[in-house]
Amino acid sequence: MTSKPRAVLYVRLSRDSDVSTSIAGQNADLYMLADREGWEIVATFEDNGKGGGRQRENARAALDMLRDAEADVLAVYAYDRWSRMGIADSAEVIKAIYARQEAARKGQTPPPLFYAAREGIRSDQEGWEIRVAFAADVAQKERDRMVARRTAAIARMRAEGRNPGNGPAPFGYRSAPFADGRPGRRFVPDEVEADLICDVASRLVRGESTTSLAKELTARRVPMPRSAARLAILRGEDPTGLDAGTWSSSRVSQLWTSEHLLGRVTVRTNRSANGTAKREGEVLLDPATGFPLQAYEPILDLATMLTIRSRFASSMGRGQPRKRRAARLLSGWAFCGLCGQKMYVTKVRHYAYYRCAAPSKGIDCPGAKMRADNLEALVVEDYLATFGDRPAVEIVEDRGAPEVVEQIARLVEKVESIGRAFAEPSADVPALVAERAVHVARLEELRAVAQEPVSRRVDLGKTWGQLFIETESVELQRGYLADAYRRIDVYRAKDPERFVLHPAATPEAEALADIARDEARLNA
Repeated sequence: MTSKPRAVLYVRLSRDSDVSTSIAGQNADLYMLADREGWEIVATFEDNGKGGGRQRENARAALDMLRDAEADVLAVYAYDRWSRMGIADSAEVIKAIYARQEAARKGQTPPPLFYAAREGIRSDQEGWEIRVAFAADVAQKERDRMVARRTAAIARMRAEGRNPGNGPAPFGYRSAPFADGRPGRRFVPDEVEADLICDVASRLVRGESTTSLAKELTARRVPMPRSAARLAILRGEDPTGLDAGTWSSSRVSQLWTSEHLLGRVTVRTNRSANGTAKREGEVLLDPATGFPLQAYEPILDLATMLTIRSRFASSMGRGQPRKRRAARLLSGWAFCGLCGQKMYVTKVRHYAYYRCAAPSKGIDCPGAKMRADNLEALVVEDYLATFGDRPAVEIVEDRGAPEVVEQIARLVEKVESIGRAFAEPSADVPALVAERAVHVARLEELRAVAQEPVSRRVDLGKTWGQLFIETESVELQRGYLADAYRRIDVYRAKDPERFVLHPAATPEAEALADIARDEARLNA
């Protein structure tokens, strides 16, 4: 035992308050206290900028020194600097003091002391436990109030399209000052990321798989939203050598259906400011119009977003089998010209063949077959020769105002969720019936004013040949071929024709036919 009580000091500067006493000021006050009390300072712990609502290693280490008899005094500048975790943390301090007091009575250690300087709480005074518990409760309530104020401020800033500064800008955006000189910052589309989002969105609309897109994004080292590489880019630093993350199919589908790409804000709490219960992730609505609030400039238009969501909704239903990925460019389109049976790809030695399936099914057919790479090359050659120089167009089906279509989709979701709620043991059936009736009535109104689908042609700005050659996606190439051909009949090498291509009856094929007729009239 030493002649002087050994003291460990703890100070913390919180970012929660602008009036926090500085670390240096807290240390100076505690050092003066130690000198006046005659303590020998054996350790000083600091936490700079860590909120009081977190478990802090340095605070834990200081308490451990007192508990393990490595120090006799634990002095903190103020109890709310020590912890704002509530009575649970105060109980730990009390238990540590009680244990050391018991050891001191047995002559094993010097008497312990916990000292909260600002509140004047000393564990060698009568009733100190009550004062510690009271201070802990006050500190926790103050923390809860600060969290509530901060949460409300963040929600208000997000609704105004401002950057609340509590994380990186959402993917596709960057933080920038307001053009009109207002204080604070806003989200604006990032040119590079926005172009990438639009490109991937168009490929999703055309049916390209999220798996192939995820592999491509990873191979191109496109930084994921919270990767070290993207955070460095947002800070204006060189991302070379930093981890860009690994994209997955689910991450692609999640990001490209996110509300923020429409410039919208989602509710992150279960209850809004006016007390209305809201589901986590629900879109914030404009009280004046009832439509989703437009907080900042969108990157994708609503029609594109609805098309992508519709695709995922139809392919991800429960109980639906996963669609098997095609193994080859012409899988599912190549048929035997002799018997009409579908052809499958088989491997013989080192070569893949499209082979008639009739013999394996016991059907009498000589069985046409052809090397896979040869057939694919010939079909691609025919496609490029026939359609390669023609301008690429897309048939877009307008189903009325996208806002109305979205409202219908959201109401259908609500009606379905109410239907599931009926099965809950605690379901308020009369209330659910009334709520469902309101939504169904509104749904009927919207469907009554929804326009009939209208198809229109959109120029893609390139030729079909350019689009086909530029893409590295087999699935996207299959989509181009599907727009042109319905099926391919394959014959034997000794037959008069090796293969016959049958035109597709799709809107895209009809558009191609219209272009061909226009060209013929011009040439005539």
